[in-house]
Amino acid sequence: MEEKTSTSPAPAMDEDDVWCKETVPKVLKLVCCSPSLNQKDLISLLFVSPFLYRTLLSSQPLWQLLNFREFNNAGNRLIAALSLPRYQHVKEINLEFASDIEDTHLILIKQKCFDSLQSLESLNLNGCQKISDTGIQAITSCCPRLKTFSVYWNVRVTDTGLLHTVTNCKHIVDLNISGCKNISDRGAQLVAENYPKLESLNLTRCVKLTDVGLKQLLQKCLSLQSLNLYAVSSFTDEAYKKICLLTRLTFLDLCGAQNLSDQGLKCISKCKNLVSLNLTWCVRVTDEGVIAAAQSCTSLEFLSSAMQIYSFMLCLVVCWAAAGEVSPEGAQTWLQGVDKIFRAMVCCDAQKVLFGTYMFADEAEYWGENARQRMDAVGTVITWECFKGEFLEKYFPADVRSKEIEFLWLKQGSMIVADYAAKFEELSRSVLTTIQGEPKVLSV
Repeated sequence: MEEKTSTSPAPAMDEDDVWCKETVPKVLKLVCCSPSLNQKDLISLLFVSPFLYRTLLSSQPLWQLLNFREFNNAGNRLIAALSLPRYQHVKEINLEFASDIEDTHLILIKQKCFDSLQSLESLNLNGCQKISDTGIQAITSCCPRLKTFSVYWNVRVTDTGLLHTVTNCKHIVDLNISGCKNISDRGAQLVAENYPKLESLNLTRCVKLTDVGLKQLLQKCLSLQSLNLYAVSSFTDEAYKKICLLTRLTFLDLCGAQNLSDQGLKCISKCKNLVSLNLTWCVRVTDEGVIAAAQSCTSLEFLSSAMQIYSFMLCLVVCWAAAGEVSPEGAQTWLQGVDKIFRAMVCCDAQKVLFGTYMFADEAEYWGENARQRMDAVGTVITWECFKGEFLEKYFPADVRSKEIEFLWLKQGSMIVADYAAKFEELSRSVLTTIQGEPKVLSV
């Protein structure tokens, strides 16, 4: 008889083997394939197991972003992070609206973390209003490979800050100085002379610029694909006609170009690759110029002209004045008025958002821009309904609305008079507080 051979089962993997051979590779695959995984969650994974810790740290691409957007104490957090070995090759730093970051933080970064920024390609300092030319000098001196630089809404940055930037960072292709109202033609000249390969430039509300500065940019930055001149009304046709030199241009925002004429627009229409053209509030442009642009720029997907919004803007000014200051009551009044206007007009969603926010000013204007950027960042399609939801949540939050509704529908019912009076007093104080402009309901 043949002797039967017994096959014993393979020994089961112990827990460490399971982690090393199965769990860790799966987690790493999920992490690498999930661009939406935020920085906090990624760091939390380091503490799950020693195996995962070592594996994640060895994956350099995971540690190329430092995002402290809207963080408190962002300056000290950034210094601490850049001191860690895993961030020695960081490529992107986002400090947008990290309002407490100051020049001193950037100077300390230069002193302590100079080497960590040698690979940095993108730096976002939007809304960091405590940073001046001194801070710009310190941080740009550490970033020789910087390609994208954004300092939106910073009135302390001047031409001197741009001088430091062009001196220290030779490879900028995307520059956003929107709202930097102290940038002049000298700053424009510096950009023009040093960044011939610039692809995107945002000059929104750079109100000190004139034709002289713009012409230098248009004659030397011939690689521009995106140019934003929103709310800069000082330029004339003499400069606008030079836009035709930008043969690669796909995006052009001329909202508020009050001196642009049909002749200037016809020259701009030679930019055959334009996909988006904003002519809102270009009051001298007529049907003749718009038709010429539409016929010549055959790739256009978005064209907004002034003629369709004259009556709308007139109504909106009245509506804005009626709403008064931005408060819960004013926010609700304003939205109701704008919705009423939209019901009488034919507007797409993109136009509603554009027209509806045109009259924003000061804090409301910057909140609106921040909200748009935030929704864009997560891939949200910005419809008017979506924007209204964000607006109400900011200026008329749900807890305030619920208190107001509760107050309006308050009935004594089975409550004794004393309880009813106490409830009435509580709700009335809450509602009156919000109407007077306080952002939150008072606790009684």
